Amino acid sequence: MKNLYKFKTCLILLLLLMAGGGAFSQVPTVTTQYATLITLNSVQLNGTVNPNSLATDVYFQYGTAPATYGAPVLAAESPLPAGNVNLPVSLSVSGLSNNTKYYYRVYATNSSGTTYGTEMNFTTKGPVSTDNIYNINPTDATASYTVSGTFTSKGVWYGTVDNKGVNGNWATVTDAVTGSFTATLSSLASGSVYYAYAYTYDGFTYTWGNVISFLAGSTAAVNSTLVH
Repeated sequence: MKNLYKFKTCLILLLLLMAGGGAFSQVPTVTTQYATLITLNSVQLNGTVNPNSLATDVYFQYGTAPATYGAPVLAAESPLPAGNVNLPVSLSVSGLSNNTKYYYRVYATNSSGTTYGTEMNFTTKGPVSTDNIYNINPTDATASYTVSGTFTSKGVWYGTVDNKGVNGNWATVTDAVTGSFTATLSSLASGSVYYAYAYTYDGFTYTWGNVISFLAGSTAAVNSTLVH
C-alpha cells in the first residue's frame, strides 16, 4: 500500500508539472540588455524574456534617477505567446533630454507571477558627442564625432593630459555643417595614453563632448566617460 501511495503521489506531481499547476512556478525569465540607437533625444531599450510556457506581457520602465521610473510602457513585441524560449523585446523611446543619464529595466508578467530585470543605464548624446576612437596605430588614430547647434568650427582636441583645450593637439574643421564626421589624430607617441574630446566653437565659447581615452598602438579605446 505504501508503494502504491508513493506512486500516486509522484504521478500527481508529474501531472501538475506538465499542466503548469500552481505548485510549479512558471514566472517569466527576464534579462535587461544594453540600450542601442542612442541619439540626442531617443533610444532603443532592449531585453530578452522567456515566457516559460505562459502568455506573457512585457513592459519597460525608465527615468532619470536610479530605481525611479515613470509609468511602464508595453514592449513592441508584447504580448509574447506561450512558449519556452528566450525572445528579444524592445522599446523605441523619443522625447528624451540630451546629455542626460537615464535608468531603465524590463519586466514581464504572466498568470504565474512577475519578474523584473536588473536596472541598467544609458546617456543620451549632447550637442557634441565623441563617438568612437578606432584604427588606432602607434602614431595615428581616427576619431568619429557628432555635432549639432550653431558654431563656426568643429573638431577633436587630443592630448596626453586630461585637460581639454590646454596644450595637446587640435584636428579642426572651419565650417558650420552639423552631422557626424571623422578626424585623423596624428603625431601620436606610441605607448602613450591620450584623451580625446570632440568640440564646437562659436567664436566665443567651446562646447565639449565626452572624453574617450585610448592607448596609442593599442587596438581599441580604453575608456569613455561623460565630460567633466
